[in-house]
Amino acid sequence: MQSAEKNFTEVKIKVQKLIHLHNNLREELTHLETLNSKLNEKIDEQKQKIKELENQNKALKLAQAFTHGAGGDQNTRELKSRINEYIREIDKCLAFLHK
Repeated sequence: MQSAEKNFTEVKIKVQKLIHLHNNLREELTHLETLNSKLNEKIDEQKQKIKELENQNKALKLAQAFTHGAGGDQNTRELKSRINEYIREIDKCLAFLHK
């Protein structure tokens, strides 16, 4: 009889340890999911910032090409290329608005 009680007590202790471990792992998972979510938000913010900086860079290069337009054929070609790119973007936007 004592052997059965001893086995039962050992099983009970092991189950309690497993429950405790399970709860700890659940808390860690929750923490990691929260961290993952925050990091994904930060990645999205950084991607948006990169896009904004790229657009600013394009605008600065375009403005520089305007102010230094007499600098040669390369600047003129670049300026025309950028203007054509902006016109295509505007045309796409207008086509989208007309749908």
